Amino acid sequence: MAKPRKGKLKMNSTTIRGHHLESLREVAGLSREELADKLVSTGYVATPSDPFVDESIRWRDSLLGSPDMLVTVIAGEADEVCYACPLAPKCFLVNPKDSVFYESVFFRDVLSGREKDASAAERHGFQVGESYSMREVRRRLGI
Repeated sequence: MAKPRKGKLKMNSTTIRGHHLESLREVAGLSREELADKLVSTGYVATPSDPFVDESIRWRDSLLGSPDMLVTVIAGEADEVCYACPLAPKCFLVNPKDSVFYESVFFRDVLSGREKDASAAERHGFQVGESYSMREVRRRLGI
């Protein structure tokens, strides 16, 4: 049995938050150095050597290199990027369902990121809950 190649996601489907579609478009053509600089300047990592830089590159390259992978667009829930993000422990968006207010009259979609994700997805012709091939995702995002 052949060993999987390092850094390549081995799956037929995944989920992606609506606003991460835009992130994917932004980082599609960046070198490692450019992506590291972007992550440092936006406060996601403190240094260019942070492991999240390489995780981001693996995520991007795996998605972009898998045209037949199915991607389901989600909103207000954590995807693989959220779980790898060093800011996730500080971020309510990662686990909105853990809130005692989730689905109560006190919970607002803005707290979960649902509105942000749904809006970002719709700007590019995607619908939350629908699945698309990465080939179609790339076409719609122009990458």
